[in-house]
Amino acid sequence: MKVSFTFHCSLKRLNAIMTLTIKDTGHFYDSISLKKLCGPETIINITFRYAQATDTGLILQLIKELAEYEKILNEVVATEEMLKEKLFEKQQAEVTFLMEDEVEVGFALFFHNFSTFLSKAGLYLEDLYVKPERRSLSYGNELLKQLA
Repeated sequence: MKVSFTFHCSLKRLNAIMTLTIKDTGHFYDSISLKKLCGPETIINITFRYAQATDTGLILQLIKELAEYEKILNEVVATEEMLKEKLFEKQQAEVTFLMEDEVEVGFALFFHNFSTFLSKAGLYLEDLYVKPERRSLSYGNELLKQLA
């Protein structure tokens, strides 16, 4: 499925075209690839991927960046070993990365829940973080759309 629409480009110029392509990756999730064209010379490729056990160092780094931004870095007690156990061995939560040109620039940490009263599954978003230099590009919104 391919969807095209026009949006206001916060990088350059007046408007740009964003093309959203959804494709099956052969795994148990879909990968979304966005191309934003902002002026004739700027093309940004955005993809999403689920974290793997080998990403615990990167996850911890991004958690610390988030904590530093919130001025609570001293409260971070998580370690790579703790993250590996809780996220990948016990599967108590999941992490999705937002990648720009194959580089991780944001993440969402979330877990699934269930309302007994509504008999409805849900998702609890614990953390959402986008690197400061990428925040003007609506990447946080793209991460939320990916989780929806």
